[in-house]
Amino acid sequence: MSILPYLAVKAAEYSATINWIEWRLQSLPTLNEAHPTLSALLTQRIHAAQKRINRLKTIVSLGLSQLARRAVSVVNELEYDVIILSHYYLPALLKESLAEGRFRIMALSAAKRSGLDWVDDIIVCLQGGHAVIPTLDRCPLLFAPPHQATTLLDLPGMFHEFGHIIYLRFQDVPGTLSHAVQSHFRDLEQAPAPLDPQQQVERRKAIVDAATYWNFSRLNELFCDIYATYVCGPAHYYSFVDLAIRSGEHPYEVDHADEHPPLGARVEACRMSLFPHHAGSHFCRDVGSFWQAHTESEAPGAEFKLICGAELLRVLVDAGMGAIQRVVPTASRYVRDLAAEVPSYPATSSSLEELLNDAVVALLKDPEGYPGWERPFVEALYSSA
Repeated sequence: MSILPYLAVKAAEYSATINWIEWRLQSLPTLNEAHPTLSALLTQRIHAAQKRINRLKTIVSLGLSQLARRAVSVVNELEYDVIILSHYYLPALLKESLAEGRFRIMALSAAKRSGLDWVDDIIVCLQGGHAVIPTLDRCPLLFAPPHQATTLLDLPGMFHEFGHIIYLRFQDVPGTLSHAVQSHFRDLEQAPAPLDPQQQVERRKAIVDAATYWNFSRLNELFCDIYATYVCGPAHYYSFVDLAIRSGEHPYEVDHADEHPPLGARVEACRMSLFPHHAGSHFCRDVGSFWQAHTESEAPGAEFKLICGAELLRVLVDAGMGAIQRVVPTASRYVRDLAAEVPSYPATSSSLEELLNDAVVALLKDPEGYPGWERPFVEALYSSA
């Protein structure tokens, strides 16, 4: 039985879909003016999809059954093209508002300052939680919740999303982290242990499973935590501790179906990524006490200790920071001293990262007064964008 008839159907279907996407993008009057690089990249993606469709049509018209099975991968590629173009970028461009335009200018400036020199544009969609689609890494699509345009709270999470762009662009980053994992568990396996033969077999299997746990996706998430703390400092540390507490997830549960490492490991990686004088500050000790109070009735089990032990996390943090310094050398580590008192408006913050750190100081020192404190800063941040 031949799959050629199916390929003929899909070629027709994708041809109609891609033609519609092309027409819809061309109907956006300001696309070329507002987003010239993205417009060119989307056009390239459309042309690549049209070439794939023609490849399917050629296989069908010539009756090349020997290529039909392999041609299913072309269908998979076309489906991905449609997802990127029609599910993500097109809706974001269709709903782009003034608030998203202002957020975009702020985010692009922060990205450049954080070492993402190759990023020409950022498309913003204030809908849903923090996320990024980095497929077109010169013009990534950044998601944030609608309220993010009116508050500084949670904004350090944007730097975590920038980390995904770096991790996927530079093979050196996942390669470095994977090598660190393998070296750690190889050393652990070779360390002497007073066990009988059966226990040795079980121990070796547990170590192999632990190393396997740290796959591409989980290292991606941990790297982004390291990177965001590296460039945003205590503000990201507080933001992530806050996220971890309010998530309701067990801090030490190792979920093999989840691409995210346990929250307890991620909080510790953020703490380890702080600049030394920040880690020892009263502010970060107070934030750490929030986490300790949250987890005091929980205890990490043997699986967590093996897979996410402090020694491994230290190795990964050091490897991650080394990778940052190699692949994005213009990314500055956040080293500025935290404000001793609540800064008054206008503060001396010269960057978004400094403003976010001033904000967490204001939040922890005067929680009730914080909403009024941040209002003029938010207005100034976006009015200048």
